[in-house]
Amino acid sequence: MKGKKYKSKLLILGGSRGALSINRNIPKALAIMTDDIELEVIHQTGFAHLESTLNVYKSELTTNALSSIKVVPFIDDISEAYKWADFVVCRSGALTISELAHVGICSILIPFPHATDDHQFENAKILERIGAAEIVLHHQFTPEFMAEKISFYASNIEVRNSMSVKGKLIAEINSTERVSDECLGVAYG
Repeated sequence: MKGKKYKSKLLILGGSRGALSINRNIPKALAIMTDDIELEVIHQTGFAHLESTLNVYKSELTTNALSSIKVVPFIDDISEAYKWADFVVCRSGALTISELAHVGICSILIPFPHATDDHQFENAKILERIGAAEIVLHHQFTPEFMAEKISFYASNIEVRNSMSVKGKLIAEINSTERVSDECLGVAYG
């Protein structure tokens, strides 16, 4: 994380309640990445996991590397965070998938393995099928594997841009207004 060759912005979202495996493995992944990848990072931990995640970062990374990492319990303005980021590592709940498609951002999706009916995996497949995201399954989710993935996306702007464009292709723009219009149409004939 000390090099000057690449500088990308990574947003890590563990959800408002946090994702323990993301909060443990991503700091370790960042610590083992090659020196020619430089990242700025915002990591949302969830309120319950802020201190423990900060401790993992402090034990794994140098003070210099930590200076480019912001660890927060919650992000109040997620739209600004998405605008800031070049790519995202996150779970794949339905709302997250719709947000990622709407803003068109390259993403590495880690479906929650214990979700009812494996719905997070099914959600993630929507973006993966069109080339807007990559799915990392729970059994693959190691610091070493994630270091490889994060390094790849950090250093491949063309790939990120292509994935971002593909994500926007499925977003329903003005969907709230369209649903509202349909409801009013049904209500008033």
